[in-house]
Amino acid sequence: MTIEDRRKNTRNNLSIPANVKGPKGVIEAVGKDISIDGVKIETSKPLNPGTTVEVFLDLNDPILLEGLVVWKKKEDRDDESVFVMGIQVYAIIHDDVKAMSFPDKFELFNELMERLGE
Repeated sequence: MTIEDRRKNTRNNLSIPANVKGPKGVIEAVGKDISIDGVKIETSKPLNPGTTVEVFLDLNDPILLEGLVVWKKKEDRDDESVFVMGIQVYAIIHDDVKAMSFPDKFELFNELMERLGE
């Protein structure tokens, strides 16, 4: 069974500038494959599985994802290493609204994705 087979929610195939705040500070990243339950990030510095993070996505309206690194891998691309990590999202925060349960996360996430399409 692949990771895609185990996903409960559809991922949005986007590439969005992001900043990830972990225990050693903030690192620049790119957020990809975003859903209400997870996001894939690519950075120049690794974060270990089990690390709690805050991911700031630079959308039309910035949003904050609180989550946990669940996997990481290193990819070599054009003479540089990129670390790709899967973040399990347990909260979405936007405009002082913190969505943690499924219905609230789903509603807020869909609203934000619709704004991206405008």
